[in-house]
Amino acid sequence: MARRATLLAALMLVAALAACGDDDSDTTSSAAAPASEPAASEPATSEAAPATEAATSEAAATEEATSEAASSEAAATEEASSEAGSDTAAAGADPNVPVQENVDDQQEAEPGSGEGVTIGYATSLETVPVVHVISEGIKEQAEKAGVELIFCDTGGDVTKALDCANTFKTRGVQGVLQFQHVTDASPSICAAGPQDVPTFAIDIPQPPCQTTFMGVDNAYGGYVAGVKAGETMKEQFNCEYDAWVSLEQPEIGEPNEQRMGGYREGFQSVCPGEIKNLKKVGFDATLTQAQTLMTDVLTTPAGFLSVGNVVGMQYGTGMGWISPDGITWTRSGNEPAMGQSEPLAIATDGTRVVAVGSFGAPDNYIPQVWLTPPA
Repeated sequence: MARRATLLAALMLVAALAACGDDDSDTTSSAAAPASEPAASEPATSEAAPATEAATSEAAATEEATSEAASSEAAATEEASSEAGSDTAAAGADPNVPVQENVDDQQEAEPGSGEGVTIGYATSLETVPVVHVISEGIKEQAEKAGVELIFCDTGGDVTKALDCANTFKTRGVQGVLQFQHVTDASPSICAAGPQDVPTFAIDIPQPPCQTTFMGVDNAYGGYVAGVKAGETMKEQFNCEYDAWVSLEQPEIGEPNEQRMGGYREGFQSVCPGEIKNLKKVGFDATLTQAQTLMTDVLTTPAGFLSVGNVVGMQYGTGMGWISPDGITWTRSGNEPAMGQSEPLAIATDGTRVVAVGSFGAPDNYIPQVWLTPPA
């Protein structure tokens, strides 16, 4: 068991790719140069009085002690300054960004250390670039160690995650790397999988069966990004903005709250004050859906406005949806002017809304523009 747990930990540490600063950088210090020796003067007589010799000796001893003390103090001061400089460098030389703590060093798997060991790996959503990078790192280290790695892509779907767990149980894996991303579904997934084997949760908590949790520091990562966003807003817009749209993954639980909360805290460290008109929108962490949401969803004082179409037996009808929170939506009624229309994106100048799309589906797709009356 200990061998399998150690091997699982090694695979995960390498695959995490967590950025970390080097807190062990060498510090330099130099002792202060000793005080210059007094210039020798010509003796007034060929003989020095004993009392004078004693006084001279005492003065030399005092000067030496003073010089050593000054040297030690200067060296200590310089070393402290060097250490402070090292911390600043670790924080990206940005005074608004704190130094990251509790960062583990990467560890390579020992060649052949996993011979005869079978490990199940349930990935999250491989279309998300960072997930794919982590998976590639795990595969590489498993091959190096000689581990038989059973790879299973959950695709971000709970049903598939349950299938993966059953597969691991059937195949008799001796350890599980669990990266499925719906925290609330974890108890049922744990129950469906192999029992009494180490389960390492990757970035997302997997209660109650996780043996160890390994992930990035989401609060820190969010804070750093938020600081940069704040600096940009301050430089270009003097921190003036209308609303904050937050694309989130609430299903992953605490990591989502840490990362997205970190964004806002970092931003507020540069642009103080309450976040204005915070709107949270759930998405699947893919660039494609993010781009779709940010073009199809418009933030208004009353909430979100979204456009699309509803298809019946043959023809579709353009529709609008409004939401106060990005979670519950109310659809507009049927409007004759929107028959056979497919609005694709919307924008506003603050007085009216403009939508663009096409008309005539499914036989024709004629470019179309719609305008609302001025507010």
